[in-house]
Amino acid sequence: MPTGCIALVGGGVAFFVLIFALVFGVMKSTEVYETALYEAQTNPAVIEHLGNRIDDGLIFTGNMEVNPSSGYADIVIPISGQKGSGSLYVQAEKVAGSWEYYTLEVAVHGSDISIDLLEE
Repeated sequence: MPTGCIALVGGGVAFFVLIFALVFGVMKSTEVYETALYEAQTNPAVIEHLGNRIDDGLIFTGNMEVNPSSGYADIVIPISGQKGSGSLYVQAEKVAGSWEYYTLEVAVHGSDISIDLLEE
């Protein structure tokens, strides 16, 4: 393969990776994502099953639309700690600038344990 073609393909791959990282970085910095992750990281039951230091995964799945005064989120965030891993399920709607959470739940992988973070 000629050097020019290799450079073109390499540049295209680098561009794709940059856009991918930028989009996920912006989505991870939204209030709904950060709040959901914080709630999981500070919940005693989640800490008991996953460990003290809970981190989110690189990629999450679902749909999210965020505007200054409205939006919605229906996402699944992979989380893990030193004891195990799980999925953080988030369903929320933003109305008049405030988020209302309908689902905020951690499913612990390898078990039937489900932790509802909305229960007080």
